[in-house]
Formats: sequence, structure tokens, C-alpha cells
Amino acid sequence: MLTSTSTQLKSALEDWPKSIDDLGAASAMSYILPSQHIVNSPNVNINPANSTDTGNNLPHIARPQTEIQTAFEMIDMGILSHSLVIKFIFSPDGIRLTQRQYIKSMLADFGLSECRHVATPMVEKMHLLPDMGMPSADSILYQTMVGKLIFLIHTRPDIAYAVSIVSRFMAAPQENHAQAVKHIYRISKKQST
Repeated sequence: MLTSTSTQLKSALEDWPKSIDDLGAASAMSYILPSQHIVNSPNVNINPANSTDTGNNLPHIARPQTEIQTAFEMIDMGILSHSLVIKFIFSPDGIRLTQRQYIKSMLADFGLSECRHVATPMVEKMHLLPDMGMPSADSILYQTMVGKLIFLIHTRPDIAYAVSIVSRFMAAPQENHAQAVKHIYRISKKQST
């Protein structure tokens, strides 16, 4: 049964691009550029800041959507509001992404709900090395904490460098590495309130 299912999945994945091309919808697909908050395609250039209509009733979206719905099983679920714990907020100024609930649960998971907020993602002039002669930290806890921070980078690029530094020590973390991770969590505290 598993072989049959995997064969069907492989066949569907191979047929999907061909089916979309047959519909002519591939050229009408839209891409969101996060840095510009603009939806682009060869036929359309919409800036949400200049448009009051962020719904599904735009004609250039409705036609390909209808064609795809007739060829495939598809349900229109309306405007995207949440995906993978990222909340999408549409406004005339653009599209805002937030992970406020994720940050709150993340802080609660590690007992940092009541921690003080800090202004910078890393302690100034702190140099982390693989072996600093400190006691070992719990590697599973460390890896979990860093993994959650990696996911948080989607909406918090300001912590990306600090997370890249602490992720280097996931194999054998020490106490000072764990303190650096907790410091990054503390900068996230402000956004959770």
C-alpha cells in the first residue's frame, strides 16, 4: 500500500506543472516580495498601499483561480490570515507579518515569560567559542531553543546574526552559549506584549 501511495504522489507531482501550464495559469501566478510588499506577475503589478481591495474579487486573480478550481480539487478559503503560526495582517499600507502568539508561547515554554526586555540581541563584545571551559548545557534544550529562534527569523531578521552565532554550538553547548540564547529570547519579549 505504501508503494502504491508513493507512486501516486510521485505521478501527481510530475503532472502538476504540466497541468498548470496547460491551463495557462503559470504565467498568472503571483509572487509576494516581502521587502517591497508588492504582488508581481507578468500581467499584474499591484501595490497594496495603492489598492483598497485586498480580497479575492480582483479579476486577474479570479480567472486563473476559477480555471485551477475546475481542473483540481480546490477550496477558496478567503484571505490568508494565519499560516505556520505567522499572522498576516493586510492593510492599505501593505502586508504585515507577526508571530506574537508564537513568541508568547515560546517564552512560556522556557519559563521566560517574566524576563526583562533587552535592547540588543547579543551582549556587546561577547565572543563565543566552541570550548570556553564552562560546564556543559543540556544539548536537547539548547537545540530546541535555537530551533525555535531559527523559525522566528522569518519575522525578526534583526536577530538573524545572533541566532546564526549561537546555532554553531548545537553539538556541544556550554552554559555561556545557553546564556547567549536566553539573551536573544529576552529581546523577543518586547514584541510579545
